[in-house]
Amino acid sequence: MPAGVLILKLVVTPVLVAVATLVARRWGPGVGGWLAGFPLTSAPVSIFLALEQGPAFAAGAAVGTLLGLAALAVCCLVYGRVARHMGWMGSTAAGLGAFVASIALLSRITESLVAAFLLVCATLVVAALALPATAVGAERTAPTVRTRLF
Repeated sequence: MPAGVLILKLVVTPVLVAVATLVARRWGPGVGGWLAGFPLTSAPVSIFLALEQGPAFAAGAAVGTLLGLAALAVCCLVYGRVARHMGWMGSTAAGLGAFVASIALLSRITESLVAAFLLVCATLVVAALALPATAVGAERTAPTVRTRLF
């Protein structure tokens, strides 16, 4: 592997994450979240995989990336629903359990890139619609920092 490719691999993704962070600080978490939601970090990885391992390997990795996004949507949905009734530890455990179960199920369902794309689109729409809404005018509170976990 040429040194230039290695340097690109080490620099491109962290720079893109840093840009998304700076955008969020400047224009708010909504804009930063939209920017971070774009495939800015996974796209360079896919390109590097295609160059080093070939297009077939990169296509398989793309299916895995899409299925991971669908499982992440399920994780967020479960976390958001459970957080209404439990603390952060219970919500985190439920979300992680949902993620693991989802990825185990989804990886058995499809190996097709088109099917994985359609599945992730549907999962994101369902998760967005099923997440609990924040009450209008609800007061936002700053997170508190605690030194102990338990």
